Amino acid sequence: METVAEQTTRNCVNARSRQNREKDKAIELLDIQISNNCLDENKILILNADDLSVSNNLTGLIAMGIAAKYKKPTMLGRISPDGYLKGSIRGREESELKDFKGFLKDSNYMDFVEGHANAAGFSIKESDIDRLCSYANDKLKDIDFNEGFYEADFVVQGNYSEITNLVMDIGSQSKLWGQTNDEPVIIIENITIPKAQIQMIGSKKDTVKFVFNGMTYMIFKAQDIIDKIFETAGDTLNITCAGRANINTWGNRTTPQIYIDEIEIKESSIYDF
Repeated sequence: METVAEQTTRNCVNARSRQNREKDKAIELLDIQISNNCLDENKILILNADDLSVSNNLTGLIAMGIAAKYKKPTMLGRISPDGYLKGSIRGREESELKDFKGFLKDSNYMDFVEGHANAAGFSIKESDIDRLCSYANDKLKDIDFNEGFYEADFVVQGNYSEITNLVMDIGSQSKLWGQTNDEPVIIIENITIPKAQIQMIGSKKDTVKFVFNGMTYMIFKAQDIIDKIFETAGDTLNITCAGRANINTWGNRTTPQIYIDEIEIKESSIYDF
């Protein structure tokens, strides 16, 4: 037996879980499309969802996932019978390009683009896709979307005494984050840690994990970061990173974590505090 509220909550959680599985699978397939066609060399990502076995209703959500992963404005659509790519755009508000919709309109290549500045529907002739891509590469050549440009919600020092409480408070609200309610970004500065305390874990040893001031930090698929760690001189590193709060529960133990999105590593000096 369960109450109506409990049943409704359970159904919503199950639906969200199915949706996330579909989204993650779609992103994996789009990763292959991007890699095979070297699309990440372009300033914007224009992707074809024809081979994705997901509902059209998830197009915007998937585009948002790709935009967040590659840190580039993204257009994701399907080719219509009359030769148009139609779908959804997602921009990167934290970058220098604040209005992706306006940028596309100004290109004069769009059939239409309507909605919000960084979340809208679009249509473009399939024959104009390459022209739009070239236009974007030229107009946006001075913008580095992979630079790690962050508008942080919190900036703290690695030895901040309340960092555990901060991450637990934010992590406990994880179900609230979405398109119109961005997940908070935390920048942690001056984490001074011996190299010997940094672990490489996972089946491929490409996940970086370290603990500082009671906080666990994780970076996934981080072979380039691992190389950087070993290339940096000295036995102690000074780390500044930007990431997001996570709460890991295993058995009866709850561990606050920060999943790192961007990281800067340098040799520690006597001036680091």
